[in-house]
This record gives sequence, C-alpha cells and structure tokens, in this order.
Amino acid sequence: MSLGIVNLTWQEVQDGLLGISQSDNYRVVHLIRMPRVICGALAGINLALAGCILQGILRNPLADPGIIGVTAGAGLFAMVVMIIYPEMTSMVPVAAFVGAAISVLLVFTLSWEKGIQPLRMILAGVAIAAFFGGVQTALMVFYSDKIQGTVNWMAGGFQGASWTHVSMILPYTMLGLEVKQAEIISIIGPNGSGKSTLLRALGRLLPVNKGDIILKGKSINKMSEKDVARILAIMPQSADFPGDMTVRDLVTMGRMPYRGFLDELGKKDKEIVDKTLALTNLTHYQYRRVMSLSGGERQRVRLALALAQEPEILLLDEPTTYLDIRHQLELMDLIHRLHEELNLTVMMVLHDLNHAARYSDRIIALKDGKIIADGKVEDVFKEQLIRQLYGVENKIFTMEQAGHKELICLPSDVIRENMQAGVAV
Repeated sequence: MSLGIVNLTWQEVQDGLLGISQSDNYRVVHLIRMPRVICGALAGINLALAGCILQGILRNPLADPGIIGVTAGAGLFAMVVMIIYPEMTSMVPVAAFVGAAISVLLVFTLSWEKGIQPLRMILAGVAIAAFFGGVQTALMVFYSDKIQGTVNWMAGGFQGASWTHVSMILPYTMLGLEVKQAEIISIIGPNGSGKSTLLRALGRLLPVNKGDIILKGKSINKMSEKDVARILAIMPQSADFPGDMTVRDLVTMGRMPYRGFLDELGKKDKEIVDKTLALTNLTHYQYRRVMSLSGGERQRVRLALALAQEPEILLLDEPTTYLDIRHQLELMDLIHRLHEELNLTVMMVLHDLNHAARYSDRIIALKDGKIIADGKVEDVFKEQLIRQLYGVENKIFTMEQAGHKELICLPSDVIRENMQAGVAV
C-alpha cells in the first residue's frame, strides 16, 4: 500500500484508508491500490478454496485447478467472451465460472465408474486441459488483433483493477466459503447415556416427546416414510433377517422407497443393487443365503441394504459389535471409503474410542442423556473428557503412521503395567 510510483508513508496510507484526507494520497490509496490489494486477496482465497476442494475429492495433495482442467475451461470461456463482447467486462467472471463448471462436469462424466475414481479424474482432467488449451491457442492465432487484453487478463495481472472488479469477484468468494463437506460423526459415551436412543430418534424409529428433528428444512415427523428413506438410512445394532434369503434378495429390499409394493424391479433398481454389491465387496456372495455368511459378512450385507436406499445420511448403531479386530477394521475402512466416494454423511455410535478418533471428523460425547462435548476430534478427544465420561484415568498419545497422525487412548493401568514390564508406550 505504501510502495509504488508514488511512495507514501504509513501515516499517509492510514489517512487515505480512513478518508481523513481528500488529497492525491487518498485517491492513490483508495481508488488505485486498495482495489488491487483486495482483488489479489480474493483471487488467492478462491484459488486456495479450489485447491482444498480438489485435493479433498481426488485425495491427492498435488491436485490443483490446472490438473483437472478447471483453469483451461475458465480461460477458454473468458477468452470467447472477451473476443466477441470486448465491452462487456462484467460478463468475464461469469463466463469463466461457467467454463470451469463445464470442465468439472466433463471430467466427472469421463471418469465416473461406480463412484469417484481419483486416478481416472486426474487423467480426464489432463485430457480436458490439453483440449481446451489447444482451442485457446487456435483463437490466439485467428484473433491476434483482439487477444492481447485477454492474454493479460489470463496471466492474472491486477493493473487497472477497481472497486467494480472487487464487486465482481466477491460473490464467487462468498459462494466458495459456503461449501461444506460431508462428515463422519461418532457418538461416544458410557452405557445408558442415550447414544442409541439419539440415533434411533434421528432415524424416526422412536418418537420425540419434546422438540423436533429437522431434515433438509422439514420436520421429519411431517415427511412420508418414503421421503425420509430416500434421504436417510439406518443400520441397527442387529437385525434378524430370514436366513433362507439370498444376499441379493435382501439388498434389493433397499429399493422399496423408490417403487410400489407390487412393482417389479426396474433397470435402474437392478443397476443400483449391482453397484451396491460391488461397493461392499459382496458381488461374489450375492446368490448365497444370508444364514451361511460369517458375522463380518452379514454386517456388510446390512450395510449394503442401507446403501441401496441411495441415502445422503447413513446412521450406524455400533456397527462393529460382535466382530473380531480384523473384521472391525475391514468394516470401518469400508465405511470411510464409502463416505469419501459417495459423499455420505455418516453418524455412528461407537464404543471403541480409538476407532472414533481414527475414522471420524467430529465427535459428540453424551452422558446422562446430555451432550457434554461436540466438535472436531482433536478438540474433543481429551484425557479430561474421557475421565468425565467413563470415570477412567487415561493417557492420550499422538501416533504417526504412514505420514498420518492418529490419537490413541490407553487406560492408565495399562500404561503402568507396560512400564513395569519394560515395554515402551
């Protein structure tokens, strides 16, 4: 703000910002430099948000708008508008936004195969970027007399930026700040604290005596069962299914919210069942009877039944109950993968605190029917909270595995026993 062709002192900059002086300094600060600084900051915020979103979707820390073709699409559409309507500068950001959206749509269309495939998306993005880049080069050749301003704009210069440009960029920044990612939420607490009751009430399996549950802006009690089932699915602790049913027949029942009781399965229903069986690694079990499966396999069938509803929200009540450690980890890994690939919001009741810390984005702690903590794992998963919930002295460690830090909770008695045995903890 102080450096430029006209150098200003910090006092002069402050006077210009506050409008105390209407001198040339005010005009330099308020009308020239301030819009450029704000435009630069907003552009940086938008690029950072775009990078974070793409890295989250692609699960690749190197992903950026250039890799997935967003930059090329935005540049091409902006170039077209600036060539055809050079006087309509206010339409340039709109055209760039439309071009970026079309690029993303093309990338998703080309790469989609039973869910998001990060590697396919990156390859499709590179192809889209190359194609749009080639079209831009052709336009530069055929419209060289009109292209210079476009090239400068695409290079990202802020020369000539004004408050009008700030007002053009700001709405897109606010739109980006509203993006929210689906979460995995774990509910923890001692026996009898109301964890399963809360989950069953959210799933409309229990009546609510006081208050209301709002689902997508509507009272869940005023929605039809089919409308609720198309948004929300629940996987109870245990459910008894007819043992002579095949896996496929049982999973097919998840399509009931989309058809009448006597309606036959449509083509789309069969495709959804096939996709769900593949996602849960049950395709090769689909014609086996449920009673012939192991405990871990039956839990996957229950999960597939819920997923066949195509829900946006998945409620899981102690999904790892009765499973050995191997099947627990396999199921939790599967839930986490489905959350990422299908953009599912997952809310689950867990007794294993380390599972809750490892797989969750957010933890809700209940005691005596009341929420005593709710927040990010690193903010909630504290020794004092565990002591308050369970009355157990404990120690929480940070463990790094494969470049990822995890929080581990151990009872103090276990720590003392290991220290006495000479085992490092």
